[in-house]
Amino acid sequence: MITEIVSGLVSGLVQGHSPTYYQDIRPILADKCIVCHYEGGPSPFSLETFDLVRRRAALIQTVAMTNVMPPTDALSDLGRIAKQDALTSEELIAIQKWVRQGTQKGEEGEAVEPRQQAERVDGTLLLRPTVAAKVRSSGAPFWLSLRIPWSPKEDTLVKSFVIRPRAPFAVRQVLLARDDYELGAKRGAFETYGSMGIDANAFIGAWSPGYFDWHAPGGSGVLVRKGQNLIAQVLYVPTGKEEDGGFDLDLSTEKAAGSQRIARWMSMGTTQLTIPWRLEFQTFSFTRRLSRDVVVSAIVPEARAIATQIRLTAALPSGESKTVFKIGSWDRNWMGAYNFEHAVKLPKGTILKAEIDYDNADHSSFDPNVKTPTVHYGLGPNDEMCWVHIQYFESGR
Repeated sequence: MITEIVSGLVSGLVQGHSPTYYQDIRPILADKCIVCHYEGGPSPFSLETFDLVRRRAALIQTVAMTNVMPPTDALSDLGRIAKQDALTSEELIAIQKWVRQGTQKGEEGEAVEPRQQAERVDGTLLLRPTVAAKVRSSGAPFWLSLRIPWSPKEDTLVKSFVIRPRAPFAVRQVLLARDDYELGAKRGAFETYGSMGIDANAFIGAWSPGYFDWHAPGGSGVLVRKGQNLIAQVLYVPTGKEEDGGFDLDLSTEKAAGSQRIARWMSMGTTQLTIPWRLEFQTFSFTRRLSRDVVVSAIVPEARAIATQIRLTAALPSGESKTVFKIGSWDRNWMGAYNFEHAVKLPKGTILKAEIDYDNADHSSFDPNVKTPTVHYGLGPNDEMCWVHIQYFESGR
Protein backbone atom coordinates (compact mmCIF):
# COMPACT_ATOMS: atom_id res chain seq x y z
CA MET A 1 0.00 0.00 0.00
CA ILE A 2 2.78 2.43 0.94
CA THR A 3 4.67 1.25 -2.14
CA GLU A 4 1.74 2.30 -4.37
CA ILE A 5 1.67 5.73 -2.74
CA VAL A 6 5.42 6.10 -3.22
CA SER A 7 5.16 5.10 -6.87
CA GLY A 8 2.49 7.73 -7.49
CA LEU A 9 4.39 10.45 -5.68
CA VAL A 10 7.71 9.96 -7.45
CA SER A 11 6.31 9.38 -10.93
CA GLY A 12 6.37 13.11 -11.71
CA LEU A 13 9.82 13.84 -10.33
CA VAL A 14 11.65 13.27 -13.58
CA GLN A 15 9.30 15.80 -15.23
CA GLY A 16 10.55 18.75 -13.18
CA HIS A 17 8.67 18.36 -9.90
CA SER A 18 10.61 19.74 -6.90
CA PRO A 19 10.42 17.08 -4.18
CA THR A 20 9.59 17.95 -0.59
CA TYR A 21 9.98 15.99 2.59
CA TYR A 22 6.32 15.52 3.45
CA GLN A 23 5.02 14.85 -0.04
CA ASP A 24 7.89 12.82 -1.51
CA ILE A 25 10.63 11.74 0.89
CA ARG A 26 8.77 10.72 4.02
CA PRO A 27 6.71 8.00 2.23
CA ILE A 28 9.95 6.50 0.90
CA LEU A 29 11.54 6.47 4.35
CA ALA A 30 8.41 4.99 5.93
CA ASP A 31 8.43 2.17 3.37
CA LYS A 32 12.15 1.43 3.15
CA CYS A 33 14.03 2.86 6.16
CA ILE A 34 12.01 3.31 9.34
CA VAL A 35 11.61 -0.46 9.70
CA CYS A 36 15.06 -0.19 11.38
CA HIS A 37 15.68 3.56 11.85
CA TYR A 38 13.37 4.31 14.77
CA GLU A 39 14.02 5.40 18.34
CA GLY A 40 15.29 2.37 20.27
CA GLY A 41 15.57 0.28 17.10
CA PRO A 42 18.52 -1.68 15.71
CA SER A 43 19.96 1.24 13.70
CA PRO A 44 22.20 3.91 15.29
CA PHE A 45 19.80 6.82 14.66
CA SER A 46 16.14 7.56 14.02
CA LEU A 47 14.64 8.92 10.78
CA GLU A 48 11.15 9.53 12.18
CA THR A 49 10.99 13.34 11.90
CA PHE A 50 11.87 16.03 9.37
CA ASP A 51 14.62 17.52 11.57
CA LEU A 52 16.28 14.13 12.07
CA VAL A 53 16.19 13.40 8.34
CA ARG A 54 17.44 16.83 7.27
CA ARG A 55 20.34 16.55 9.71
CA ARG A 56 21.51 13.41 7.91
CA ALA A 57 20.42 14.31 4.38
CA ALA A 58 23.91 14.06 2.85
CA LEU A 59 24.50 10.66 4.46
CA ILE A 60 21.10 9.40 3.27
CA GLN A 61 21.92 10.54 -0.26
CA THR A 62 25.32 8.79 -0.20
CA VAL A 63 24.16 5.41 1.14
CA ALA A 64 21.13 5.44 -1.16
CA MET A 65 23.08 6.20 -4.33
CA THR A 66 25.73 3.59 -3.51
CA ASN A 67 23.08 0.94 -2.73
CA VAL A 68 24.41 0.48 0.81
CA MET A 69 20.93 1.04 2.22
CA PRO A 70 18.49 -0.59 2.65
CA PRO A 71 21.04 -3.21 3.74
CA THR A 72 19.77 -6.17 1.78
CA ASP A 73 19.68 -7.40 -1.76
CA ALA A 74 18.12 -10.74 -0.88
CA LEU A 75 15.58 -11.35 -3.63
CA SER A 76 13.08 -14.06 -4.55
CA ASP A 77 10.52 -14.54 -7.31
CA LEU A 78 8.39 -16.59 -4.92
CA GLY A 79 7.71 -14.14 -2.08
CA ARG A 80 9.10 -11.47 0.22
CA ILE A 81 12.24 -12.44 2.10
CA ALA A 82 13.12 -9.05 3.64
CA LYS A 83 10.88 -6.41 5.18
CA GLN A 84 12.18 -3.69 2.91
CA ASP A 85 12.91 -3.83 -0.81
CA ALA A 86 15.75 -2.03 -2.55
CA LEU A 87 15.19 1.59 -3.55
CA THR A 88 13.77 2.00 -7.05
CA SER A 89 15.33 4.29 -9.67
CA GLU A 90 12.50 6.80 -9.15
CA GLU A 91 13.06 6.80 -5.39
CA LEU A 92 16.80 7.35 -5.85
CA ILE A 93 16.09 10.30 -8.15
CA ALA A 94 13.66 11.74 -5.59
CA ILE A 95 16.20 11.58 -2.77
CA GLN A 96 18.98 13.03 -4.90
CA LYS A 97 16.85 15.94 -6.15
CA TRP A 98 15.51 16.66 -2.67
CA VAL A 99 19.02 17.01 -1.24
CA ARG A 100 20.34 19.02 -4.20
CA GLN A 101 17.39 21.42 -4.11
CA GLY A 102 17.76 22.28 -0.44
CA THR A 103 15.79 19.63 1.52
CA GLN A 104 12.47 21.44 1.28
CA LYS A 105 9.98 20.60 4.02
CA GLY A 106 6.73 21.03 2.07
CA GLU A 107 3.22 21.13 3.42
CA GLU A 108 3.17 19.37 6.76
CA GLY A 109 1.20 16.15 6.96
CA GLU A 110 0.54 13.51 9.55
CA ALA A 111 3.59 12.45 11.54
CA VAL A 112 5.11 9.03 11.06
CA GLU A 113 4.08 6.94 14.05
CA PRO A 114 7.15 6.11 16.18
CA ARG A 115 7.91 2.43 16.18
CA GLN A 116 8.46 0.50 19.36
CA GLN A 117 9.86 -2.93 19.98
CA ALA A 118 7.06 -5.49 20.16
CA GLU A 119 6.06 -6.59 23.62
CA ARG A 120 6.45 -10.19 24.69
CA VAL A 121 3.46 -12.36 23.86
CA ASP A 122 1.82 -14.16 26.77
CA GLY A 123 2.71 -17.82 26.83
CA THR A 124 6.10 -17.53 25.13
CA LEU A 125 9.09 -19.09 26.85
CA LEU A 126 11.89 -16.73 27.90
CA LEU A 127 15.47 -18.05 27.70
CA ARG A 128 18.90 -16.40 27.97
CA PRO A 129 22.48 -17.46 27.16
CA THR A 130 24.63 -18.57 30.09
CA VAL A 131 27.49 -16.21 29.23
CA ALA A 132 27.16 -12.42 29.40
CA ALA A 133 29.02 -11.72 26.14
CA LYS A 134 30.84 -8.41 25.85
CA VAL A 135 31.17 -6.55 22.56
CA ARG A 136 34.43 -4.66 22.19
CA SER A 137 34.28 -1.00 21.23
CA SER A 138 36.18 -1.27 17.94
CA GLY A 139 37.60 -3.70 15.43
CA ALA A 140 36.07 -6.13 12.96
CA PRO A 141 32.74 -7.91 13.43
CA PHE A 142 33.07 -11.27 15.16
CA TRP A 143 31.04 -14.42 15.89
CA LEU A 144 30.49 -16.15 19.22
CA SER A 145 28.54 -19.32 19.90
CA LEU A 146 26.71 -19.20 23.22
CA ARG A 147 24.98 -21.94 25.20
CA ILE A 148 21.28 -21.40 25.96
CA PRO A 149 20.07 -23.83 28.64
CA TRP A 150 16.55 -25.18 28.25
CA SER A 151 16.17 -28.94 28.87
CA PRO A 152 12.41 -29.28 28.25
CA LYS A 153 10.63 -31.99 30.23
CA GLU A 154 9.07 -33.49 27.11
CA ASP A 155 9.60 -33.50 23.35
CA THR A 156 8.67 -30.01 22.20
CA LEU A 157 7.98 -28.29 18.89
CA VAL A 158 9.42 -24.78 18.38
CA LYS A 159 6.90 -22.73 16.40
CA SER A 160 8.61 -19.32 16.28
CA PHE A 161 11.17 -17.21 18.09
CA VAL A 162 12.25 -13.60 18.54
CA ILE A 163 15.60 -12.21 19.72
CA ARG A 164 15.63 -9.09 21.94
CA PRO A 165 19.23 -7.78 22.20
CA ARG A 166 20.23 -5.58 25.10
CA ALA A 167 22.34 -3.55 22.65
CA PRO A 168 20.34 -3.61 19.37
CA PHE A 169 23.09 -1.88 17.35
CA ALA A 170 25.67 -4.54 18.28
CA VAL A 171 23.79 -7.72 17.29
CA ARG A 172 23.58 -8.27 13.54
CA GLN A 173 22.47 -11.90 13.27
CA VAL A 174 21.62 -14.84 15.53
CA LEU A 175 21.51 -18.40 14.19
CA LEU A 176 19.64 -20.60 16.66
CA ALA A 177 20.12 -24.38 16.81
CA ARG A 178 19.61 -27.42 19.00
CA ASP A 179 22.83 -28.29 20.79
CA ASP A 180 22.86 -31.84 19.43
CA TYR A 181 26.60 -32.09 20.04
CA GLU A 182 26.62 -30.56 23.56
CA LEU A 183 29.13 -27.98 22.33
CA GLY A 184 27.86 -25.47 24.84
CA ALA A 185 28.59 -27.79 27.77
CA LYS A 186 31.97 -28.87 26.34
CA ARG A 187 33.32 -25.56 25.07
CA GLY A 188 31.26 -22.80 26.67
CA ALA A 189 31.39 -19.60 24.61
CA PHE A 190 33.66 -19.96 21.58
CA GLU A 191 34.50 -17.98 18.45
CA THR A 192 33.27 -19.54 15.22
CA TYR A 193 34.32 -17.22 12.34
CA GLY A 194 30.80 -17.55 10.95
CA SER A 195 30.23 -21.33 10.94
CA MET A 196 29.64 -23.61 13.93
CA GLY A 197 30.56 -26.72 11.94
CA ILE A 198 27.38 -28.57 12.87
CA ASP A 199 24.90 -30.48 10.73
CA ALA A 200 22.20 -28.13 9.42
CA ASN A 201 19.54 -30.54 10.69
CA ALA A 202 20.22 -29.06 14.15
CA PHE A 203 19.31 -25.53 12.97
CA ILE A 204 16.08 -23.92 14.10
CA GLY A 205 16.38 -20.65 12.20
CA ALA A 206 17.97 -17.21 12.03
CA TRP A 207 17.05 -13.76 13.32
CA SER A 208 18.31 -10.38 12.10
CA PRO A 209 16.99 -6.81 12.49
CA GLY A 210 15.07 -5.62 9.46
CA TYR A 211 14.11 -9.14 8.35
CA PHE A 212 11.07 -11.30 9.00
CA ASP A 213 11.16 -13.22 12.26
CA TRP A 214 11.48 -16.98 11.89
CA HIS A 215 8.23 -18.89 12.17
CA ALA A 216 7.14 -22.33 11.04
CA PRO A 217 4.08 -22.75 8.80
CA GLY A 218 0.87 -23.79 10.54
CA GLY A 219 0.89 -27.29 11.99
CA SER A 220 4.68 -27.59 11.82
CA GLY A 221 7.83 -26.73 13.74
CA VAL A 222 11.34 -27.78 14.77
CA LEU A 223 11.56 -30.73 17.13
CA VAL A 224 13.60 -30.34 20.34
CA ARG A 225 13.92 -33.56 22.30
CA LYS A 226 13.36 -33.91 26.02
CA GLY A 227 16.40 -32.69 27.97
CA GLN A 228 18.06 -30.89 25.03
CA ASN A 229 19.59 -27.42 25.22
CA LEU A 230 20.09 -24.78 22.56
CA ILE A 231 23.09 -22.99 21.10
CA ALA A 232 23.23 -19.66 19.27
CA GLN A 233 25.83 -18.29 16.89
CA VAL A 234 25.81 -14.50 17.22
CA LEU A 235 27.34 -11.99 14.79
CA TYR A 236 28.48 -8.98 16.85
CA VAL A 237 29.35 -5.59 15.34
CA PRO A 238 31.43 -3.11 17.40
CA THR A 239 29.62 0.23 17.79
CA GLY A 240 32.34 2.56 19.09
CA LYS A 241 31.78 1.71 22.75
CA GLU A 242 31.75 -1.45 24.80
CA GLU A 243 28.33 -3.10 24.74
CA ASP A 244 26.45 -5.82 26.56
CA GLY A 245 26.06 -8.65 24.03
CA GLY A 246 23.33 -10.40 25.98
CA PHE A 247 19.82 -10.99 24.67
CA ASP A 248 16.47 -12.50 25.53
CA LEU A 249 15.13 -15.38 23.45
CA ASP A 250 11.34 -15.61 23.24
CA LEU A 251 10.23 -19.06 22.10
CA SER A 252 6.74 -20.04 21.05
CA THR A 253 6.36 -23.79 21.58
CA GLU A 254 3.88 -26.63 21.93
CA LYS A 255 4.03 -30.27 22.93
CA ALA A 256 5.24 -32.52 20.12
CA ALA A 257 2.64 -34.90 18.68
CA GLY A 258 2.63 -37.40 15.85
CA SER A 259 0.31 -35.34 13.62
CA GLN A 260 2.67 -32.37 13.29
CA ARG A 261 5.04 -31.71 10.42
CA ILE A 262 8.71 -31.57 11.41
CA ALA A 263 11.16 -29.16 9.82
CA ARG A 264 13.92 -30.64 7.68
CA TRP A 265 17.00 -29.12 6.08
CA MET A 266 18.33 -29.76 2.59
CA SER A 267 22.02 -28.85 2.36
CA MET A 268 23.47 -28.10 -1.07
CA GLY A 269 27.24 -27.60 -1.14
CA THR A 270 30.57 -29.31 -0.62
CA THR A 271 33.52 -29.75 1.71
CA GLN A 272 35.76 -30.31 -1.34
CA LEU A 273 36.57 -26.65 -1.80
CA THR A 274 39.85 -25.37 -3.26
CA ILE A 275 40.17 -21.86 -4.67
CA PRO A 276 43.65 -20.93 -5.97
CA TRP A 277 45.06 -17.48 -5.27
CA ARG A 278 44.39 -14.93 -8.01
CA LEU A 279 41.65 -17.07 -9.52
CA GLU A 280 38.70 -14.78 -10.19
CA PHE A 281 35.04 -15.68 -10.47
CA GLN A 282 35.05 -19.38 -9.76
CA THR A 283 31.53 -20.83 -9.40
CA PHE A 284 30.54 -23.96 -7.49
CA SER A 285 27.19 -25.40 -8.57
CA PHE A 286 24.93 -28.13 -7.12
CA THR A 287 21.57 -29.57 -8.21
CA ARG A 288 18.83 -31.56 -6.49
CA ARG A 289 15.54 -32.94 -7.83
CA LEU A 290 12.61 -32.88 -5.40
CA SER A 291 11.06 -36.31 -4.92
CA ARG A 292 7.92 -34.87 -3.29
CA ASP A 293 6.02 -31.61 -2.86
CA VAL A 294 7.65 -29.36 -0.25
CA VAL A 295 7.04 -26.05 1.51
CA VAL A 296 10.17 -23.87 1.87
CA SER A 297 10.29 -21.47 4.81
CA ALA A 298 13.90 -20.24 5.14
CA ILE A 299 17.39 -20.18 3.61
CA VAL A 300 20.67 -20.16 5.56
CA PRO A 301 23.83 -19.66 3.46
CA GLU A 302 27.27 -20.48 4.85
CA ALA A 303 30.06 -18.64 3.04
CA ARG A 304 32.98 -16.45 4.03
CA ALA A 305 35.20 -13.61 2.87
CA ILE A 306 35.83 -14.41 -0.79
CA ALA A 307 32.27 -15.44 -1.71
CA THR A 308 30.65 -12.78 -3.87
CA GLN A 309 27.19 -14.00 -4.91
CA ILE A 310 24.78 -16.75 -3.83
CA ARG A 311 21.88 -18.03 -5.97
CA LEU A 312 19.20 -20.70 -5.63
CA THR A 313 16.97 -21.28 -8.65
CA ALA A 314 14.11 -23.68 -9.32
CA ALA A 315 13.35 -25.32 -12.67
CA LEU A 316 9.67 -26.19 -12.24
CA PRO A 317 8.01 -29.19 -13.89
CA SER A 318 5.97 -26.69 -15.94
CA GLY A 319 9.16 -25.52 -17.63
CA GLU A 320 9.30 -22.20 -15.78
CA SER A 321 12.48 -21.09 -14.03
CA LYS A 322 12.21 -19.12 -10.78
CA THR A 323 14.72 -17.46 -8.49
CA VAL A 324 14.09 -18.92 -5.04
CA PHE A 325 16.83 -16.87 -3.39
CA LYS A 326 19.57 -14.53 -4.53
CA ILE A 327 22.14 -12.32 -2.85
CA GLY A 328 23.86 -10.30 -5.54
CA SER A 329 26.61 -8.93 -3.29
CA TRP A 330 27.46 -11.26 -0.42
CA ASP A 331 28.95 -9.69 2.72
CA ARG A 332 29.58 -12.06 5.61
CA ASN A 333 29.73 -9.09 8.00
CA TRP A 334 26.18 -8.07 7.10
CA MET A 335 24.26 -11.32 7.05
CA GLY A 336 20.49 -11.24 7.40
CA ALA A 337 17.82 -13.74 8.35
CA TYR A 338 16.43 -15.10 5.10
CA ASN A 339 12.98 -16.18 6.25
CA PHE A 340 10.08 -16.03 3.82
CA GLU A 341 7.19 -13.85 4.95
CA HIS A 342 4.95 -16.70 3.82
CA ALA A 343 6.35 -20.18 3.14
CA VAL A 344 6.48 -21.06 -0.56
CA LYS A 345 5.46 -24.33 -2.23
CA LEU A 346 7.63 -26.23 -4.69
CA PRO A 347 6.13 -29.23 -6.52
CA LYS A 348 7.56 -32.70 -6.91
CA GLY A 349 9.96 -32.86 -9.85
CA THR A 350 11.35 -29.35 -9.33
CA ILE A 351 15.10 -29.20 -9.94
CA LEU A 352 16.89 -26.90 -7.48
CA LYS A 353 20.23 -25.40 -8.44
CA ALA A 354 22.47 -23.71 -5.85
CA GLU A 355 25.43 -21.62 -7.00
CA ILE A 356 28.10 -19.72 -5.06
CA ASP A 357 30.61 -17.44 -6.80
CA TYR A 358 34.08 -16.83 -5.34
CA ASP A 359 36.82 -14.32 -6.13
CA ASN A 360 40.31 -14.94 -4.75
CA ALA A 361 42.06 -12.09 -6.59
CA ASP A 362 44.25 -9.56 -4.75
CA HIS A 363 41.40 -7.14 -4.13
CA SER A 364 39.20 -9.69 -2.37
CA SER A 365 41.68 -11.31 0.01
CA PHE A 366 40.89 -11.88 3.68
CA ASP A 367 43.41 -9.23 4.63
CA PRO A 368 44.26 -6.57 1.99
CA ASN A 369 47.79 -6.29 3.44
CA VAL A 370 48.56 -9.99 3.08
CA LYS A 371 48.77 -12.09 -0.06
CA THR A 372 46.00 -14.68 0.16
CA PRO A 373 47.18 -18.23 -0.55
CA THR A 374 45.01 -20.96 -1.98
CA VAL A 375 41.82 -21.11 0.08
CA HIS A 376 40.32 -24.39 1.28
CA TYR A 377 37.16 -25.49 3.06
CA GLY A 378 37.38 -25.28 6.85
CA LEU A 379 36.30 -23.66 10.10
CA GLY A 380 39.39 -21.50 10.64
CA PRO A 381 39.54 -17.69 10.19
CA ASN A 382 41.11 -17.92 6.72
CA ASP A 383 39.06 -20.85 5.44
CA GLU A 384 35.94 -20.82 3.26
CA MET A 385 32.53 -22.47 3.40
CA CYS A 386 30.24 -23.56 0.56
CA TRP A 387 26.68 -24.32 1.66
CA VAL A 388 23.13 -23.26 0.91
CA HIS A 389 20.85 -24.76 3.57
CA ILE A 390 17.13 -24.89 2.74
CA GLN A 391 14.53 -25.36 5.47
CA TYR A 392 11.47 -27.21 4.23
CA PHE A 393 8.39 -29.12 5.35
CA GLU A 394 6.84 -31.95 3.40
CA SER A 395 3.63 -30.70 1.85
CA GLY A 396 0.35 -32.48 2.59
CA ARG A 397 1.51 -34.15 5.80
